[in-house]
Amino acid sequence: MRQFLLLLLCVSCVSGYQVCGINVNFTKLTWTVAGEYLGYVCGTGVPCYFPNTTYPTLTSRLNKAFEEYYITYAPNQGAKACGWSGVAGLYEHGDQPLINLKCVCKPFMSATAMAQAIKFACSYIDCSKIPQTPILARCDAAVHLYYSSVWEKQGPSGCDFAGVAGIRRTVDHELNPKWCPNSNEKPCASTTASGYSCCTTGCSTGPTGGCKP
Repeated sequence: MRQFLLLLLCVSCVSGYQVCGINVNFTKLTWTVAGEYLGYVCGTGVPCYFPNTTYPTLTSRLNKAFEEYYITYAPNQGAKACGWSGVAGLYEHGDQPLINLKCVCKPFMSATAMAQAIKFACSYIDCSKIPQTPILARCDAAVHLYYSSVWEKQGPSGCDFAGVAGIRRTVDHELNPKWCPNSNEKPCASTTASGYSCCTTGCSTGPTGGCKP
């Protein structure tokens, strides 16, 4: 029955079909919000068995829950079955929106966290051609290569890496590679792994840079 419903979503076997997943442009998705949506979706009776080995993160489980709900209710609800107040969106199965979107490491994360993300990504993909540039650039290259290879199966959750990485618009990243998580912070040059720190107090003029005390 589920395979039949899945076929109903197909435009054709050549063009593929649409799947429902977390909207990569939704910037307010927190662990609390994701948990609430996961509980609601699974409370509707759709299949919600998500082994930790296959869906290790909350976002990957939420992606799968949205997909299961959409497969179940799309025949009656259409695109509304993937609404969720903008948290979710429809994607062509197998489509990789990588021209406008890029998986990058959050530059304010520690060098240790970035190294762990690189190690994880490179255990699944070939990283031999990534140049030995500063760790932030290596981290960007590794996580994006991984994301490119798993998008079809994992969707936006393929760019998670325990919170080390995130999806940004390519143009934003090219114009402003030094970015901070909060709007009230600004990047200040420092001796950290990324070459800057995110500060709310202004930039220090001391020898190690960083934030004003």
